[in-house]
Amino acid sequence: MKIDPMRSLLPIDELIERTSDSRHRAMLENFRTHIIAEVTGDLETIMTTMVPEPVYHTYSPGSPLTGPVGQQQTRAFYQNMFDHGYNVLEKAIDRLYVCDEYVFNDGWMYTVFPGSELAARGLPVDAEAFYLYTNRTAAVLPYVGEGDDVLMAGEDVYTLGPPTMDRLQLLGADELPDLFRSRSTS
Repeated sequence: MKIDPMRSLLPIDELIERTSDSRHRAMLENFRTHIIAEVTGDLETIMTTMVPEPVYHTYSPGSPLTGPVGQQQTRAFYQNMFDHGYNVLEKAIDRLYVCDEYVFNDGWMYTVFPGSELAARGLPVDAEAFYLYTNRTAAVLPYVGEGDDVLMAGEDVYTLGPPTMDRLQLLGADELPDLFRSRSTS
């Protein structure tokens, strides 16, 4: 399966088009910018979408509550993601809602992982290959600010958990997203 990270934007764009409330539109546009910055590895832009001291929570079965807290940890979290190459993903959003304080989305997330990163996590994979990790997620994104001057305050993300062999698919060279190939050759 070849993912297209920019396909993640389609449901967001559709909801922006249908949304007349200026605050809700601003929140959705911020979320859109956040996703683009994440999949393209743009740390400075991703940080401009958030409050100075964001708080993240990740909830997974059998795993303790995790997530960065504050500017320094959040920067380190994203830089680590970018450095290890697992920020190229596609969100197949099933539901997307916006209200005055939150953006909610859920669906399947497909993430390309370098085999070297998975091997470093102890999984028996080919370190030279690339894998597609399939994960069900739900995310509650809190927003703060007055009117349409809004910033994301963090993320509360619920997932099936970290990569496991039963949710990984070996990718052929022709299945790597164009965005990933252009980044890995530069």
